[in-house]
Amino acid sequence: MYYIENEYGKMRILTHENSDFAKKAFCYTSKLGVYEFGKMILDNMSGIDEYILIVTLSGSGVVNIGNTSVKALPDSVTIIPPNTDYSYRTSVDCYEWSHYLIQVGGSAVQPLFDTIIKNKKYTFNIHYAVNSITTIVDNILDFDFSNPSEFEEECSAELYRIVHLIYKGYINRIPSADSLSQITQIILKYVKNHYREVITLDDLSKRCYVSSAHLIRVFRDEIGLTPYNYLKQYRIDRSKELLRYTVLSIKEIAVLVGFSNASNFIKQFKSIEKVTPDFYRSTAIQTNL
Repeated sequence: MYYIENEYGKMRILTHENSDFAKKAFCYTSKLGVYEFGKMILDNMSGIDEYILIVTLSGSGVVNIGNTSVKALPDSVTIIPPNTDYSYRTSVDCYEWSHYLIQVGGSAVQPLFDTIIKNKKYTFNIHYAVNSITTIVDNILDFDFSNPSEFEEECSAELYRIVHLIYKGYINRIPSADSLSQITQIILKYVKNHYREVITLDDLSKRCYVSSAHLIRVFRDEIGLTPYNYLKQYRIDRSKELLRYTVLSIKEIAVLVGFSNASNFIKQFKSIEKVTPDFYRSTAIQTNL
C-alpha cells in the first residue's frame, strides 16, 4: 500500500504479487487504487494481462481503448480488455476526476467481461452499485496484508462482488421503451407476462413476424443478450425474490419461475449467480438480519 500526492492529484494504491494458485483458483487483483486527479494525462499504457476497471465517482475523464474513445462519467464503469493499448485523462471541460482503478483477473472474470466487450460496451452507468463498490474497495484496502494467502482468499470474494455488480448492471440495463424497436418491446412484454411458461424462439418469431435470425440480431443489439439468455436471466431474478422473501422449497420455486425441474433450475442459477440457490438464500437471510 502506498500514497502519492503531486501536481496531478492524490492516489492511494494497493499492489500485490499474486501466487500462481490465486491466479488459477481465484478472482484476483495486482493493483487497486483510489485516484483523485486534476488536469492530467497518461499515455501509451499496454501489456497488462488483466481487465482494468475504472469506476468514476465524480468529475469526468476520457479513456482511449485501442482506436475507441469513451467518456467516463460519474456513476459509470469503463472496462479495458487485457493486453490492450490505452490512455486516459481528465476531461478538458472538467477540473477533477475521482475514480477507482482496479486491475482484475481470474477464470471467473473472463466470461462475464468478454460478453460485455464483445458487444463493444466499454462504458455504462452503474449508479445503483457505486455505494456498494465503495464499501467493498474500502474493505479491501483495510485488509491485513501480513498473511498473503488469507489476503488473496478474502480479496477474491470481495472482488467477485464488484465484478458481479458490474455484470448485473450491464445485463439489466434496459433503454427507455420509446427508444426500442417494436420487436424488442414485444419480446420484453411477452417474457414479463409469460416467463413461467415454455417460451421458444419460434413462438417469439411468429409473434414478431420476423425470422429467428433477425429477431436475435435486433434484440441482442438493443439489450445485449439473446432472447434465450434474457429469459433465463429474468427467471433467475424472479427466483431470487422468492428465495429472499418466501419459505417455498427449491422445487416449488423452480416450477413457479418456469424451469422444468429443480435440477435444471439449480444448474442455471449457479451458472449466473456462481452460487447455489440454497447458498444464496442463506446469505440473503443473514444479510437481512
